[in-house]
Amino acid sequence: MIEVSELFQDLNKLVAEQDDNIIKIEQTGIRVVDNAEQANDKLTDATDIAVRTRSRKKLIVALALILVIVVVIAVAVPVSMSNAK
Repeated sequence: MIEVSELFQDLNKLVAEQDDNIIKIEQTGIRVVDNAEQANDKLTDATDIAVRTRSRKKLIVALALILVIVVVIAVAVPVSMSNAK
């Protein structure tokens, strides 16, 4: 009976010694989850920014193309009129 009591006392000591480690592991796990959620939010924001940037880029290219067409027409019409005279 004394041996069983000693075994339980030893087991109690081992559990008490590991308690701090278990608490640290739990806290680290909570931080990992928080960091993963923050990373997910930032990735969502980055995706939205990338989509908006692509849309703006397409708009700028379209405007530049229209500007080039207008300039070409503005230069070509007077030249063709002067050649027709």
